[in-house]
Parts: sequence; structure tokens; C-alpha cells
Amino acid sequence: MEQDCERDVDFERRTREDVRDFLRGRFSLFREEHIVDVTGNRKDFQVFYGSDRTISENTTRIIVDVFMGDHGDVLDFRIRRNLRRRGHGRLLYECIEEFVRRYCCERVITMPSGDGYDFWDAMGFLPEGDGGSGTWEKML
Repeated sequence: MEQDCERDVDFERRTREDVRDFLRGRFSLFREEHIVDVTGNRKDFQVFYGSDRTISENTTRIIVDVFMGDHGDVLDFRIRRNLRRRGHGRLLYECIEEFVRRYCCERVITMPSGDGYDFWDAMGFLPEGDGGSGTWEKML
């Protein structure tokens, strides 16, 4: 394995602090007690942000893989059910988009499910290719 493909603990720590500072100033639902975690290295890393690590309608959380110079992949995107339809999802997505741009990403991809299709459509995403893969993308 190449040296720069291994986990970089110092990079993870600095990026965790960067994500926390970034969200603190931009996302109205951000709370200091929320979990911010980063794993990986400068070439590709994963960002987790959430009120907790559970998957439920009472959770606000995101998981995004960042592939430096290529794309951000939104793996999980949830806004707590009682906080939906108030602009928080749009604001959180705008944070993701601005953040991945910092890492020279040219597009963001996701795989919508459930009632998420209308949201991703409103954010400017389109089905990738013929739409058969289930992946939607937005060029930045």
C-alpha cells in the first residue's frame, strides 16, 4: 500500500476540527455535543456528522466520502423527522457542496431512496446515465 493511501491520524484530527468549525458557522442545527468523525487520508476520506450514530427518524446525520479532485459521495443524509420541511436539509446539503469543493471535487453523487427523490431533484441532481444505476449526480 502506498504511503499516502494509509490512514493519516493527524490529517483526520485536523479535518475533524475543520468540519466542526465549518458546520458551526453554517448549519443552524449544529450542536457542540454532536459527533464529528473523519477517517482516511488526503486522497480519500469519510466524514460523519450526526446527533448520534443510530439510524432513526429522530436522527440528523450525514456520511460523505470525499475523493479528492473527483467527487463527494453522499452515503447517508437524514434530517430528524420533526425538523423536516424547514430548510435544514437544503442548508446541510449546501454545506456538503461547499465543503467538497474545498477538496477540488467536480461533482456530488448520491443514491436517493424513499421520499428523498424530490429533495435531491430540488437540489439540482439528475439521474446518472440512463437512470438504471440508481445513482444521481450534480456537477459543481
